[in-house]
Amino acid sequence: MKKRVYVFIVLLLFYSFFLVMYNSGSKTIQEALSTSHPERIDIIHEENTKHGIIVFYHQLSNNDFSVAVVKKRFGNFKVIYSGAQGDIDLTLNRFGFTHMFFPSIGKESSPMYFGLIRNPEIAQIKIIEKKRNIEGQAKIIAGRGARVWLMDMKGFEGTDFQIIALSKDNKEIAKRDDTISGQVSDTDHKPITGE
Repeated sequence: MKKRVYVFIVLLLFYSFFLVMYNSGSKTIQEALSTSHPERIDIIHEENTKHGIIVFYHQLSNNDFSVAVVKKRFGNFKVIYSGAQGDIDLTLNRFGFTHMFFPSIGKESSPMYFGLIRNPEIAQIKIIEKKRNIEGQAKIIAGRGARVWLMDMKGFEGTDFQIIALSKDNKEIAKRDDTISGQVSDTDHKPITGE
């Protein structure tokens, strides 16, 4: 009889734990991104990856660009990390696209470059690793009301990169040089290595 009571209590505790975990979190991605004003989040695109969901969005206005890596656990969404670019109009008007780098966060995500595209002539974006002269093609995504680009940087090395926007016929539209700080290239404070 005592054994059944103990088993019942343990099961009740597990059930209570999962019930609390399920009810205490954000039920939507918008709530996870902004618990105070989820209605102010305008999601451009959600990209499912093996590490979670990469969410591209605007907050409050179209003059900013934010990105978050979100995971779903126990039926709730949780932001693993996020970043934002504010006042992007100057960059978009000058180059036609923005760029930002997210480092690898342990096993939570791969390092990645991404950005917003405004210039309709941009058909492709490529990234060149200056150290070994290796290049890769970014994925361009037509989202809700905007185009974004995303490049998984796994396999790239170093801290110096060139980002080139090209037209359909491979004519260069804009070129940007970028140096990733050694402090942010990954969580161990090392440059990207070709894992």
